[in-house]
Amino acid sequence: MNEWIKKSWNGMEWLVRMGYETIIPEKIWDTITQPELTPECQILKKNLLRTSILMPLSEAPGAAVFVKRNHPRHWKDDLQSLFLPSRALSEWKSLRHFERLQIPAPHPLAFGEKRERGILKDSCLVIEAIGSARSLNSYCGLLTNKARKSAAKNLQDLISPLARAIARLHASGVYYRDLHGGNILCREDSTGKVEIVFVDTDKVRFLAKPTQRTQVRDLAMLYNSLFTQDDSGWSQFLTIYREGEKISSLLTDDFSTKIETVARTFRERHVRSRTKRCLKRTTAFNIGREKKRILYFRREVSAEDLHAAVDTVHRTCPDGKRKRFRLVIPFRAPYSSVEVNQYGYSMTDRLKSLIFFSPAKAHWVHANGLLARDVPTPLPIALVEEKGAFGVKAGMVFTENPASCCRLGDYIRNTFFNAGPDILFVGKIRFVREFAESIATLYQNKICFGNLTAEHILVNEARQSLPTFCYRDLEEIDFNRSIVSRKMIKNLTDLNESLPFDVSRRERLRFLFYFVRSWPRETRRAFVKQTLKRIQ
Repeated sequence: MNEWIKKSWNGMEWLVRMGYETIIPEKIWDTITQPELTPECQILKKNLLRTSILMPLSEAPGAAVFVKRNHPRHWKDDLQSLFLPSRALSEWKSLRHFERLQIPAPHPLAFGEKRERGILKDSCLVIEAIGSARSLNSYCGLLTNKARKSAAKNLQDLISPLARAIARLHASGVYYRDLHGGNILCREDSTGKVEIVFVDTDKVRFLAKPTQRTQVRDLAMLYNSLFTQDDSGWSQFLTIYREGEKISSLLTDDFSTKIETVARTFRERHVRSRTKRCLKRTTAFNIGREKKRILYFRREVSAEDLHAAVDTVHRTCPDGKRKRFRLVIPFRAPYSSVEVNQYGYSMTDRLKSLIFFSPAKAHWVHANGLLARDVPTPLPIALVEEKGAFGVKAGMVFTENPASCCRLGDYIRNTFFNAGPDILFVGKIRFVREFAESIATLYQNKICFGNLTAEHILVNEARQSLPTFCYRDLEEIDFNRSIVSRKMIKNLTDLNESLPFDVSRRERLRFLFYFVRSWPRETRRAFVKQTLKRIQ
């Protein structure tokens, strides 16, 4: 600790690296608290959890620091801070240990905390800025499939230094716990050699001896981040990783299989977590509570706008006792108009809402769950529930207005039957194939509708040559459950009965063929037989 100096400033206790005591925190604190007022500062992230700033140092021309200021959110964070170190302190300690292990990471420059009666009120970490460095995700161009193809060579060039750096990390007893492409930076030196730098180390744990379990969990997270669509790159990565010192002796023959199993578990857990976030205060969602009204809404929407929209709905449809209706109303930016699904509840429904989700809340959760699973649905914007003496008496779900979409039945009539003889036969076959594969994808992702009809499906082909199918009216959906043939047959039967009469029997059978064509032969035959028996 000889190279660190203790300081007190503005009620915060600081540890500052020697050489920076005249700069930190006195000359940068005003900028940290109000970065918007300093044009030279670059605000990289500002949300409910933390503010990240890239700040130049006027005392050292050309030099810059990276500042993380963490924000306590609620009483749970206050309680946790009494027993656990802050994220800033954890990252400061881990970065200092990385220095001793000579693992490439930013050098910590200062750390500060403000506590009142042991409760953390503010914390800040200042580290050196890594110039001309980009995250691994950005460097490899993994934001879109098109960018990924054009950047395949970049990923191949990174595999060897990345595998060796992570092997060395694990051989040193480091269990990262958050190892993904966003927490790994890469930069090229003057010779063009790629250098790997590890950041966001607040969750790191240091083990006396590396274990296969910790390695598997770290690599599973990295696999989900970078390699899910590149099996050859993953095989090359593992081959180089196994050559690392103190690594090969720990690994068993089924090492790769274990990684893929854990990676699949992590993906499913991540999807479940994203589904539940719409009911919490997070970086994307907010909650407003009043005496008789509770609001769940996205952060780009204000509570005042929602209250005004609710008043508009009440003026448009004053009869709030109707069980269900849908209408479109104007809204403020960034949404010019929204679709409102209003629910009215009987006394039985109100009593059920004391124990279970009301239909409106189920719609809100399921819509966000579909988006988390990359299933198209109109963007859910907000949920408003009005409380009564017994449970919820009414609810409204605001979604983005699907003006560019058409109901499935109307689309089929207008495109294939009312448009004249110019429609090619191959276009009809392609539509049936895409539609069947869209429904099959739902079941592959363990998504089952309680009631699936043509009214629940929208078709959009405004921007693509192939149609995109969106799903709405989402009160009855099961996620992550084993889907038996009986449920699929029920959905397909309901869908078949709701399609326009103009759809011929041959086209309906063609849909069934595309739906089951990837199944094993015996299973396919039995399913088709049961489905046809039910339809007839």
